[in-house]
Amino acid sequence: MTTVLLNGWAVSEAAARDALDAAPETNLQVIPPSPNWQELLADAQANVLVGYSTGAMLLLSEPKLAERFERVVLLAPFTDFRAESGQGGNVRSAQLKYLLRMLKKDPLTTVHDFYDRAGLKMPRPTELPLPVDDLRWGIEQLLNRSAEEWTLEDVECWVGGADPLLDAERLKELCPALHVLQGVGHDLSELAAGAGLSL
Repeated sequence: MTTVLLNGWAVSEAAARDALDAAPETNLQVIPPSPNWQELLADAQANVLVGYSTGAMLLLSEPKLAERFERVVLLAPFTDFRAESGQGGNVRSAQLKYLLRMLKKDPLTTVHDFYDRAGLKMPRPTELPLPVDDLRWGIEQLLNRSAEEWTLEDVECWVGGADPLLDAERLKELCPALHVLQGVGHDLSELAAGAGLSL
């Protein structure tokens, strides 16, 4: 079975592979949240599609792109990241704008700060996980993009009940089929383990 992961913001391919405990020979393709994600996903040859955080939001905003996969799993999904929207995001627009400003001044420190605030357990990167332009694009999506509703069908959705970036209770109201993993935060490895995702 081949899996494609539409990744979260500021998570490198190597970090995602480690978080998913994927051996080098595992058939896993990692697509970053970047301007060409739709083309990369269209070219992916896989049975299973996993969307994580920003990647899950991108899939929810373009649901037709997920239809051809046999299994679709969304980890830490949301339709709108901004707290003001009332759609389950816990981060205010002002914080995202601040993140954009900080990214211009000191990109690596900005990524480290995000890892700390998100409670990610993967090691902090020693170099930028993606080009600065892709990191900026990702924040701009979180600031400006929103999916109208939870339109994907036959999709497994998992969120951490202790996620500092998302309001699990509100997300559960919006998507009753969502599974809430108590004691789990925004960390990819914990979410994947809770969802029973094995590669």
